[in-house]
Amino acid sequence: MSGQGPYMGQAFWFSRSHAEQIPSAVERYKNETKRHLGVLESVLLKQEWLVGGKLTIADIIFVPWNNLLDLLYGTEFNFEQEFPATFKWHSRVTALPGNFGDEQQLEDGHLASSNVATVQIRRQVEDSRLD
Repeated sequence: MSGQGPYMGQAFWFSRSHAEQIPSAVERYKNETKRHLGVLESVLLKQEWLVGGKLTIADIIFVPWNNLLDLLYGTEFNFEQEFPATFKWHSRVTALPGNFGDEQQLEDGHLASSNVATVQIRRQVEDSRLD
């Protein structure tokens, strides 16, 4: 089990939606998100998949969150450079046919229902930026 979802959720909340800006909360949850990526990196440096030597739900469950890393960190974060094994693994999973598409695939009706949520979350986050 991972805390990636809860920590990223809190990072998004405190950086984009919370009425009061609390820099220490933003920093804490962004750091925790990177810590979780570091745990993934340590595993994926030694093996191709998270468990059992094959693609499982353990791999797939991270995709929607990893797809939102650029929204959380912006240009201050280079996924491929900071966590190369994790980036390679994420790219392998998202390259699988019919599973992890983009917004155009959603609009064309060719996106698996499990990833519709990722596109919808991305839209909500982009729309809720505090200026």
